[in-house]
Amino acid sequence: MTFNNWLTKNNDKIIKVTRNITNNHEESMDLYQSVISQLIPQKVKLDLIKDEEKLYYFIKVTKTNWYSKTSPYQYHKHKYENNKTTYHDYMDYRVDEEYTEVIPDIDWIETQLHEIGWFEHDLFMLYYEMGTLTLLHKETSIPINSVGKYIKEIKNELKIRWQNTKDYE
Repeated sequence: MTFNNWLTKNNDKIIKVTRNITNNHEESMDLYQSVISQLIPQKVKLDLIKDEEKLYYFIKVTKTNWYSKTSPYQYHKHKYENNKTTYHDYMDYRVDEEYTEVIPDIDWIETQLHEIGWFEHDLFMLYYEMGTLTLLHKETSIPINSVGKYIKEIKNELKIRWQNTKDYE
């Protein structure tokens, strides 16, 4: 049986399993959705698993997502929690007050990067275009930890330089 057919046939059962793993926590269905969205792209691989073993595989993936602090579910959960905007956040924003903080534009950043060095310039501009450290790592084949370290150092240097230019104004 294909994995999609197995999911359809056993949907109620795997929802119960998810609720049991989370002790019927309010996030049970979020976890269920997250696990399903992780498994669907792997359906070709999962089709090869015997039908009687698919439930065990689902349980393992679900437990890993629920208990591991580095799982995709926990990552997205914390990312969402950190980006929540509350009513209080809206109330603190005053439309009638002028927002005066100025941020550097890309031309200023490029000029500063040229002064720092060619490697930093090229790496940061590639990061700027790609948007994530993972894509940058894959594009350059530089180890992801090193990529993260380099980008962090470059950002810190740019912040210092920006603060110094603001101090002189």
